[in-house]
Amino acid sequence: MKKKIHLAFTTHAVTGASPSFTPVLLIRDHEKDIIRHTTEVKGKIEVASSHLVTADVPEEHHETHYEDIRVGLTGAQNWYPHTVFLFEELQEEGKPVETHPIALRPYLPSLNMVNVSEGALLLPLNKVSLGNSDTTLNRVLLLIKNSPGRNSGTKNGITIMIQGKSSTLMQFNIAGGPLKKDGAFLMTVFDFTECTSSDIASIELSIQGDDQWKPAGLWMYGIDNRVDEIEHLVSLVSIADWSATDLGPLSTDPKEGTAKKLLYKAYR
Repeated sequence: MKKKIHLAFTTHAVTGASPSFTPVLLIRDHEKDIIRHTTEVKGKIEVASSHLVTADVPEEHHETHYEDIRVGLTGAQNWYPHTVFLFEELQEEGKPVETHPIALRPYLPSLNMVNVSEGALLLPLNKVSLGNSDTTLNRVLLLIKNSPGRNSGTKNGITIMIQGKSSTLMQFNIAGGPLKKDGAFLMTVFDFTECTSSDIASIELSIQGDDQWKPAGLWMYGIDNRVDEIEHLVSLVSIADWSATDLGPLSTDPKEGTAKKLLYKAYR
């Protein structure tokens, strides 16, 4: 079995950033470090930008319980994170990839400034677990990843439609731009009508242009309706490898793809 951990974060603002920056992830059990991972990311941290960092989990820690999770950033004097999300990916030979949420800290106010010096990890993350069909949801966490290949991005706008059994629960439009670069990553949280996953009839992704876009991966989690501290996420869509499905490219040009893709019913 292969096991990976993905650290995703978005940024309010950052000051004193160097040309490169290094997200630092520390995971401990009750007595020692399990993972201490750093990955240098080229380029300046842009305001409202999203980033995804991946770490392999050593085989001896595949069954280890995570007690304490912290994240930091070197190469910047002050970091104002907006949302930080940690999830794991399990791949057993001959089986579909499974993903599970580990920790989520959304909507951090700009006052929650993190001053990070070399090796210091100052932001603890709240652990979360998988909910079920009875978990009441009122927000959705969306993650989309482009492949690093040439011309893999899209400048076109896209739309997520969540349809209930008798009405539309949510239509969320993402303007063209965030996914135009090869290898780009987008994470965002949006509100929608309070419901449970059993109330959702379908989830659809559509594109408003002819870019012939095919994301590398796409994940959607429903977030519980707790105000003080989130406890549960419910997996709505989990596509770790778009190319391994028969979904194909999106495009309004019928010669290059289809403008809409049904995600929920076939690939929940």
